[in-house]
Amino acid sequence: MKLKFLTIFLLFVFLSCSQKSEDGVHLSFKYETGMAYNYEMTDVVVDKFGNQDSDTMDVVVIQNQSITIAAIDKNKENVYDLISSMAVTNDSSVYSENFPEKKRNSKSMIGHKSRYEIKMSSNGKIFDVKGQDEKSTKFYEEAYKSNHPNFPDKKISPGYKWNKNVYINYSDEAPLRITTQFKLIGFETVENEHCAVISFRSQAKRESDLTNSEYNKNGYQKWLWSIETISSGKIYFSSEKGYLIRKKRVMIFNSKSKIVDKDGLEKNTYSVKHDEETIRLTGIEKIQGEEK
Repeated sequence: MKLKFLTIFLLFVFLSCSQKSEDGVHLSFKYETGMAYNYEMTDVVVDKFGNQDSDTMDVVVIQNQSITIAAIDKNKENVYDLISSMAVTNDSSVYSENFPEKKRNSKSMIGHKSRYEIKMSSNGKIFDVKGQDEKSTKFYEEAYKSNHPNFPDKKISPGYKWNKNVYINYSDEAPLRITTQFKLIGFETVENEHCAVISFRSQAKRESDLTNSEYNKNGYQKWLWSIETISSGKIYFSSEKGYLIRKKRVMIFNSKSKIVDKDGLEKNTYSVKHDEETIRLTGIEKIQGEEK
C-alpha cells in the first residue's frame, strides 16, 4: 500500500512539473515610460597582433561605462522611443614589453559620451537607431544590434531556439547578414530577480579589397583584408518586470591582411581581439528633465 501511494505521489509531482514546463513564459519588454534604467558595464579587451616576421605584441584595455536607457514614450503599437546614453568612467591599458613605446600613449576615453535614439517594439525588434553621427550609428549596429534579443510572440519553454537576422551596409558592398541564434536555457535568480536565461551566438565573415580605399594611407600596391567575428553570451531577463538584469558577452575578432607594400615587398599581418563584456542593472529612477 505504501509503495502504491509513493508511486502515485511521484507521478503527480512529475505531471505537475511537466505541466508547469509546458506552460512556458512569454517574454517582452515592459519599460515604464518616464523611467530611466541604469546599468554598469565592464569591458576587458585583449588585442594580439603581428606578422610572420616579428613576435606577437599585445595590449589589454580595461574600461568601465555607465549606461542609461531612458523610456521616453510608447505608442499604440507598443513601440518605444528610447534614449541610450553611455559615458566612460574608467580606461586603462597594459602593454607587453615588446610593444612600441611611441604607440603606448593612446588618448584616454574617460569622460567620452555617446547617445543613441532607438525605436524598439515591446518584443525587442529594433526599427531605427540614430547615433550622434554616421560612425556612431554604424558602431551600434555592429556591436549591439545583432545580439539584442528579439522575443517570439508566444510562450516558450527551456530548450526553445529562434533566429534573428541583421543586415549591415558597408558603402557599395552588398549588405552583410549576421544571423544570431537564441535559446532559452532555463531560469535563475540573479540580483534577487527571477530571470529567464537566454544564450546567444553569431558568426560572420567579411572580406574586402582595400587597395583603392580611403584606408590605404600607406600606399600599398595591394591590400586584401578579411575579418571573422564570433559573438556569444547569456542574457538574464526578468520575465515578470520586463527588462534586462544582466548580460555577459564575449566577442572574438580574427582579422588578416595580405599586403604588397609600395616597395613591392609582401607581408601577412594578423590581429586577434578578445572582448569580454559584462552589463548589470544598478538602479531605476525617474527621467531627469533634460532627457525629455
